[in-house]
Amino acid sequence: MEPFVKGMGSEMDYTVAIDDRDATSREYMGRYGVNGIPHAFVVKDGAVVWHGHPMSGLDDAIEDALD
Repeated sequence: MEPFVKGMGSEMDYTVAIDDRDATSREYMGRYGVNGIPHAFVVKDGAVVWHGHPMSGLDDAIEDALD
């Protein structure tokens, strides 16, 4: 994963995580019925307040969560 992220350079201006034991995948992707990537989750105070494709409202969801 690291070579891919480095190769993307400034085009990848977000955090990438590796879920080597599938715990996060089960908890988020499974719970919300998500089968594909990219998919983003906005979590506020321990609760998912938005999820969807990063290009479809993520910026607004982050701003709303910060308000």
